[in-house]
Amino acid sequence: MHVHIRSIIAILAIVVIPTRVLALWEAEARLVYDSNINRSLFEEESDTYLDALLTYSRVSDPEHKLDWTLKASLEGASYAQTQDLDFLGGLLSPALVVQPAAWWRVSVGPFVQAKAVRDNDQTAWAFGGSMNLEQLWSPSWYSGEYYAYTDSRARDETYAFTEHSAGIFMGRNWTSALFSELGYEYATGESFQTIPTTSITTISVTSRGRGYRRGGYSTTFDAEVVRDDVTRHSGSLTIGYAAGSFTPYLGYRYSRSKSDLGTMNTHEASAGMRYTF
Repeated sequence: MHVHIRSIIAILAIVVIPTRVLALWEAEARLVYDSNINRSLFEEESDTYLDALLTYSRVSDPEHKLDWTLKASLEGASYAQTQDLDFLGGLLSPALVVQPAAWWRVSVGPFVQAKAVRDNDQTAWAFGGSMNLEQLWSPSWYSGEYYAYTDSRARDETYAFTEHSAGIFMGRNWTSALFSELGYEYATGESFQTIPTTSITTISVTSRGRGYRRGGYSTTFDAEVVRDDVTRHSGSLTIGYAAGSFTPYLGYRYSRSKSDLGTMNTHEASAGMRYTF
């Protein structure tokens, strides 16, 4: 009887407790430049911020066709000028992983996220789900596709949003350390934008479609905040060098968002360092 109990405990330990090989910790810091930090349609303002991230990951076992993963992270950011956007947040995301073959896999799972912002109106929590497909075509080439749904509930409803997003990416390992990755994303949903107070009357007359909803004046952005249906196209490029536990990288992302109120363009450039332990 004691033998059976010990066997059961051993099996549960293997299934429930992630092994040292499957558990990863990552610490990451990056400096980011955003050309349109106020999400404005007419008077873009730029800013730079420092973003720090600590992540625990239980990764899937490549020898198992059916497995699970778990990601838990803490993130904080400090802005150089728009300090009301400073935030501290956390994320929890489990997933089921199916790997029919050695060269491709599918993962599906929910997530929950919380974010405390210095501008208390933007403090929010969010939930949703995602599906990710990944393919390894050769030791040099890989690709992936994904879909995600996000429902974010902010303290002030003006800053709440829902979003459906889908994207693809293609990467190449140029050497055992040097890599690059191209990505494209399409997203649609209702979210907020800002416009100068002097533009309210003009836009009220000329806007088409279902129209927008005013959320009031924001001291953080020094502008009127409005909610509207927005579609966004984004393209990104990342170049990195995985030197052992350290991975320095450079990133660039361009986004073009369109709503009944107009078109918004955003450029984002980043330089970061990731440490895996």
